[in-house]
Amino acid sequence: MKSSKTILVGENLIGLVGLDEVFEHFLKSDTKPSQRLGAKLLSEIKKLNYVSIKAQKDYQEALLREYRIYYIKNKSQKGEKIVEVQKTYKGVPREQIPWFPTVHSEKCDGCKECFKMCPTKVYYWDDQTEKPLVVNPFNCIVGCINCAIICKRDAVIFPPKMILDNLGHR
Repeated sequence: MKSSKTILVGENLIGLVGLDEVFEHFLKSDTKPSQRLGAKLLSEIKKLNYVSIKAQKDYQEALLREYRIYYIKNKSQKGEKIVEVQKTYKGVPREQIPWFPTVHSEKCDGCKECFKMCPTKVYYWDDQTEKPLVVNPFNCIVGCINCAIICKRDAVIFPPKMILDNLGHR
């Protein structure tokens, strides 16, 4: 059975089948994130998921961003232990709750405030881009928006809090 995962594509949360398996394949062959890899990732994902022609550029960017995070998380040179937090929220498994930050890199000025203030290590500081990457999204405390509040450039966003209202009432 193939895995399923939700990622942010453009401004939409999209569920994809087989993403972990595709990422694992490229990781095992030690494929580093690069612009050329975006097309390969898209090609593999399209084998199991429908992607409209109009959305392909957004998917490519999102897949490359997510693979870069996956690569960093799995090839971390720092050996830093990741802090695990909430396993459930209102009886719902944490990985089924799409509550985590998204960083709009074009707005981010690299001030590091979100990275420094997050106690659950949601972020990884990318020295190459000098911007934060969300590498542990499900470590984000459900309902917390402190990193978005502290961001002077409004580069950190969250889903609307109303998505949390109906959790556990399915």
